[in-house]
Amino acid sequence: MIHACAKISKRARLLIGATFLIASTIGNSAMGFAASATLIMPDICDNPVTAVNTEWAKLKYGSNAVFYMDTTGAVAEITSTSSTLDSFDTVYVVAHGNATHAGGVTHANFATYFKSAHASTPDEVFFVVCGAANASGGTSGSLMKQLNAKYSGNIKKLSGGASGCSLTPNGTPILAKAEFKDAVTRSQNTLFGDIKNNIMGLWDPASSGSSYNYKTMCKMVTGQSSSSTFNKTSVVSFIAKVNTDFASSASSGTILKSSTSYLDLIQLNDGSSNLTVCGKDTDGAGTTVTCP
Repeated sequence: MIHACAKISKRARLLIGATFLIASTIGNSAMGFAASATLIMPDICDNPVTAVNTEWAKLKYGSNAVFYMDTTGAVAEITSTSSTLDSFDTVYVVAHGNATHAGGVTHANFATYFKSAHASTPDEVFFVVCGAANASGGTSGSLMKQLNAKYSGNIKKLSGGASGCSLTPNGTPILAKAEFKDAVTRSQNTLFGDIKNNIMGLWDPASSGSSYNYKTMCKMVTGQSSSSTFNKTSVVSFIAKVNTDFASSASSGTILKSSTSYLDLIQLNDGSSNLTVCGKDTDGAGTTVTCP
C-alpha cells in the first residue's frame, strides 16, 4: 500500500541522504517535458534494470516525471510534479515482464490499473517491458492489445517487445544513446554472465554486515518491507544512487569479467530486432496497426 511518507531507520536516512543531491537531477525539471512520464512498479527492487531504464527514459526522451504503481494498482508520483499520470500524453512503462505478467501483476490487471490511473486516452504508451507484445500468454492477446482495448482501440501508438528485450548500445556505451530492442542476443554470453553475477552480488550481498544492500533498501523506501511505508523522496534518491553506482561509466576497450557496470552489459548486447509497434496512428500519417 502506498502512503505519502514513511518511518525509516536512522541508518537508512543517512544512506539515502548521502545521495540526495545526486537525486535532484531526476526530479528538478519535470515541468520541462510535461508531455511524458515514466511508470515504474515494485520489481524495481529485483535488480538495477528498472532504475537504469528509468534514467534512460529521462535522458533519451525527456521523461522526467516518474510515478510508482504498486501491485494493487495504487499510483503515486515520485518526482516533484503537481500533475497526475492522466495529464501526460506519453507514458513509458518500465518493469520486468513476460507473456502473462508485467511488474508482478497479470496483463489483465495491469490494463485495468493503468486505465484507472490514466482515464483519458494517451497518445503513446512505450513498454520498456519484456513480453508486452507477446500474445502467447492467453486468449486476450498481448499486454499492448489488452491495454489498447481499454481505450476502445484509440491509443495512437504502442511499442513493446515479445521476449529477450533489453537496452542495446547503438554503437556507443553512452546510456542516452542506447536503444530498447527485442530478441536481444550477444556473442559473449560467458562474459555477460560473469558481469551480471558481479552486479547481483553487489545488489543483494549474501552477508549482511556493513555492506549496502540495494534490494533491502529498495524494499524499505518503496514500502515493500514490513517496517516501512512508501517514501517518494527516498525513492528518487535510491534511483539516483543505483545509476551512480552501476551506470555512471562503462569500460573503454576490453570489457573485463570483473566489471560491475550495467553499461558494460548493454555494450555486450550486439544483436537484436525492432520492437513491435501497433495502434490507431503509428506513424502520424493515420496508419493503423492491430496489436498482436
